[in-house]
Amino acid sequence: MIHPSFELAMDAERLFAWAHVAPQATPQWTHRGTAYSHRHYPVLRLSRTGQRELVWMRQGLIPAYAHDEGGAEEREAAHAESLSCSSCYRSAFRRRRCILPADHVTDLQHGPDRTGSMCSLALASGEIFGLAGVWETWSNDNGHPVETFAVVTTPVSAAMRHFADRIPVVIAEPDQDRWLYTGDVRDEPFDLLRALDVNTLQDWRLSPCLPA
Repeated sequence: MIHPSFELAMDAERLFAWAHVAPQATPQWTHRGTAYSHRHYPVLRLSRTGQRELVWMRQGLIPAYAHDEGGAEEREAAHAESLSCSSCYRSAFRRRRCILPADHVTDLQHGPDRTGSMCSLALASGEIFGLAGVWETWSNDNGHPVETFAVVTTPVSAAMRHFADRIPVVIAEPDQDRWLYTGDVRDEPFDLLRALDVNTLQDWRLSPCLPA
């Protein structure tokens, strides 16, 4: 199954302001999240000292116990309903949650004539929004750490069935600190793993699959 992809086309100043992270030296912020493997993407997480930080990670989670990179392409997205029981994602969900900044989520729809049509979901305001993610550190054969992530997806609500079967989980700004903080496993944020509903969709722009 191909999940919707997400993109970010935003200058560093606005990105750091959204993330509430102090400006710092960074690479050129022109990378985009796509459905392809081995692509790097800016990820918001908490540092070891509990401070927010933006880091680059590869999309396609590689579990810490993996012998090699095989199958990373199949782990670009993690199903929300299996996070707590999957051996690939259980530890990451409990201890290593992150947020992926995006300004668009896109999906390719095929019509009856098998022609494709790109559908786009974005905030009506055009601002950045955050997608739920989990991350891991894996060591390659040379002992170098490789940090990778998977975006968390959930089945869509009835209002979005024309867009995709699944959609990344959006973490609203008031819930971001709770999603990022993993110090208390008794308060795992299962309630945040929900699709956008009809009331929330009034703040979003979805085209061309659904009428504006």
